[in-house]
Amino acid sequence: VAVAGDLHLARLGRSVEELFGLPLPPGAQERLDEVAARSLEPARVRLSIRPGDSGRPVLDVDRSALPAPVPVRLRSVVLPGGLGVHKWLDRRMLNSLAAAAAAPGELALLVDLDGLVLEASRASVFIVEGAALVTPPLDGRILPGVTRSRLIGVAGSDVREEPVSLERLRSADGILLTGALRGVETVSVCDGSRSPELCRTAADLNHRLDRFVPATATTI
Repeated sequence: VAVAGDLHLARLGRSVEELFGLPLPPGAQERLDEVAARSLEPARVRLSIRPGDSGRPVLDVDRSALPAPVPVRLRSVVLPGGLGVHKWLDRRMLNSLAAAAAAPGELALLVDLDGLVLEASRASVFIVEGAALVTPPLDGRILPGVTRSRLIGVAGSDVREEPVSLERLRSADGILLTGALRGVETVSVCDGSRSPELCRTAADLNHRLDRFVPATATTI
């Protein structure tokens, strides 16, 4: 079973409609279900869209092993305007920025020129302030993450969508990332400084997201 596969397909469909003016290629849901059902072992399935020779979008499906969990370390990188609302297959610009500013093993934390935190290079960002979770708003500069949306749904009134400055993030009680492959992760280091690791908080939130049910993670 693909984790939130319908939500990922819906987001991909919105991007295809906006960028190509066309619907998803026929059979996208069936392709996802087919690949997800090939094994009971957790795996990563990537559905991507690219322009075909005729100009119409072509659907590609790729399945691979889940990456091993590693400690999460962030390094802030300025990206004016952010990456926007679409998840781009071409990540050369992002990789170049990250390589220039981040050490091996560090994830890029995207920050706009106004000093506001946007997202990580592969995940949405939440900070913990007391009993509340705070995440940057969907203002057109960040990807509307599926796991971000699901976490807001299960956490309810404990979540606020507010602008988060880099200073506010660094002084928070903890930093969490959310993404389709790894669920909720706790950040251990940000810009070279230790961040409180909230392993129990992350485990509780992952439990709420039913991350412990064997499934195929889907990234789109």
